[in-house]
Amino acid sequence: MAVKMAKNIVEERLRWVLPIFNNEVKLVDVVKVCPHSQRSLERWVASYRESGEIGLEAKSTRPKTNPNETPIWVKEKIIDLRNENRKCALKLKWDLEKENILIHERTIGKIIKVEGLTRRYRIRKIEYKYVKALLRQGELIEIDVKYVPKKLGNRRYFQYTAIDVASRWRHLVVCDEQSNFNAVDFLKTVIDIFHSEGDKHGADAGISAASRDGVSAIAKIHYLQRQEVFNHINRMNPKVSLPSQDTENILRELDKDEQKAREDSKVFVENLKSELAEVEVRLDKLLSAYLDEVITSEEYATQKQKMLDQRVELKEKIHEIEDKGVSWLEPILSKILEN
Repeated sequence: MAVKMAKNIVEERLRWVLPIFNNEVKLVDVVKVCPHSQRSLERWVASYRESGEIGLEAKSTRPKTNPNETPIWVKEKIIDLRNENRKCALKLKWDLEKENILIHERTIGKIIKVEGLTRRYRIRKIEYKYVKALLRQGELIEIDVKYVPKKLGNRRYFQYTAIDVASRWRHLVVCDEQSNFNAVDFLKTVIDIFHSEGDKHGADAGISAASRDGVSAIAKIHYLQRQEVFNHINRMNPKVSLPSQDTENILRELDKDEQKAREDSKVFVENLKSELAEVEVRLDKLLSAYLDEVITSEEYATQKQKMLDQRVELKEKIHEIEDKGVSWLEPILSKILEN
């Protein structure tokens, strides 16, 4: 059964008042099903008999008078004194007390504010001129690492991002863990991508590292070649020199980092080898499909070339990791031993 809903408060009240007013039902019976109280129904019926539908309109319950309201002549007195001598609320209170008029200074302040007699102070607006530095492509790169939004296969992955400030070109790499090895490998990739023959120089505070905790965090870097990274560390020698009593602790932490880096590289190499084995299996399947005339010779040649390139790339990565190992720790270690 369709029920017409009331559009306003008058229609809602008429739904309950009209049956009672037309003597169709009794008020005591309506009270049993009405969500409103009996006193409200009695008041609505009386208002409808007296004024009709206008009497059912909602009226404000705000009192028309306030026994504690400041008299009008006192307000006018305060406004005249304010316009005459521009005194503050507290001084106006003292002047009124001399005339035996007792009123709180906060009340005087409210009256002054309502009448728009408050002081308007001139505020000097300072305009700053910002000069945007002109950068060349590859001169300033921002690097950041964060979680991938969702887990893949109940596993958390990390996204390494590099953004060129000048061109806003970006490079993204997803890794299965956040480690020093992945950070350095990503930095090498970024340096190769943004290679430039122009002026290459490093800036102070370009690389921030917390060596004591064994954690390296690359925040903002200028374009640096591999050898210039080590030169930059040498130039910062006075800033990173360590007391002799802390050298053993730092070396101990570096040993832990080296051991962890070796474990990470071992796991990474195993993953690369598993990918290489999958490529070999796919090559065999591709050959079988070609011999069975499932694919054409053009498709076979194209897919085979892609897989061969992928196999060569995987083998180069494996040889590079196995040959270099954790050589990136050697400049830091030698610098600490020199100090």
